[in-house]
Amino acid sequence: MTLSSASSLSLPLSPVNQAWFPSAASSPSPFTSDSEGVLADGSKKKRRSGFIETLFDIASSQSNGQVIGFSSDGIALEIRDTTKLSAEVLPKYFKHKNVSSFIRQLNNYGFRTIPSPKGVFQTFLHENFRSDQKDLIKLISRKGGSAPPKKKKTLYEQVVELKERVAERSEHIKDLESRDGEHTRYIKELEMQNRRLVEEREVLLLENMQLVTMLKSGEPGSQSGLPVTSNPQPANLTPLFEPITKGENQDQFDWISRFG
Repeated sequence: MTLSSASSLSLPLSPVNQAWFPSAASSPSPFTSDSEGVLADGSKKKRRSGFIETLFDIASSQSNGQVIGFSSDGIALEIRDTTKLSAEVLPKYFKHKNVSSFIRQLNNYGFRTIPSPKGVFQTFLHENFRSDQKDLIKLISRKGGSAPPKKKKTLYEQVVELKERVAERSEHIKDLESRDGEHTRYIKELEMQNRRLVEEREVLLLENMQLVTMLKSGEPGSQSGLPVTSNPQPANLTPLFEPITKGENQDQFDWISRFG
């Protein structure tokens, strides 16, 4: 066997060989995103995010204080100088200078922006990212993937949807017309009642004018409204006294004639 053929063979590495050749054993990168490991009982356990751990170290470092760090109360992350962040901090920890990409990563891990104090470019808040509780960062994970794009509707589906919308609008118009018809009938009934009231009012005014005219003219019976007869006499009444004639008693007749 020649040396060249021997070098072309790939031999499995023993534990001893792995110790001498550590590059053969794969090791996770500290800057990878969340990954899942399998425990002895078969359950899955999320590993800490390399980005979040590195972010915590960046925010906790006093040397980065003028560029990026925790807020004074320790519950928020403040970006204070984007120029130095791009030129000094990001290349040191992440090997890139893209501030927009860094902020996008924060959003992907659930950080949200809040109002910033004076002198601070941008402030981010996450309930599990606190300066005095590093153990909480294990609860921070990347958000789920973006939602799948909506399926474009076919022409047939668009036509069906349009017909349904037209039908709904037609029903709505019919309902409005029905209500309008009821209102119109109600208005007509009110107009008829009003006309009747006006006619009755005119009749009452006419009767009142006739009554006033009768009162002003002084016609008999105008006050009582009863017919008046001339010299009414009770019928079948017996006179209390017999009529006195002149020949029977001249003195009595003269006296009655004087005062009667």
